[in-house]
Amino acid sequence: MEKTPLLPLPQGCVVGRFIRRYKRFSVEMLLDGQNVWVHSNNSGSMLGLTLAGAPLLASPAANPARKLPYTQEAVWLAERAVPPLPGGEDDLSLIHI
Repeated sequence: MEKTPLLPLPQGCVVGRFIRRYKRFSVEMLLDGQNVWVHSNNSGSMLGLTLAGAPLLASPAANPARKLPYTQEAVWLAERAVPPLPGGEDDLSLIHI
């Protein structure tokens, strides 16, 4: 049975590896052997979502002039992708991929 994403994802997404979170809106990921800075929409602690080496899904910025070329869409934990949505437990918390 094929799993359908619960959230539509932007076209052109890439998968890298989470390296670290810096300040509130910046995440560093390893993509094709290079460190790339990614924008995160969640300014909260994201405790448990910042595991070094975890696969990270990022979408390309719609504006090519934007300072950070990608936006974090999700990070994999076990076999599920978790989007960095702010707001607490009432938010959608899992993307089945």
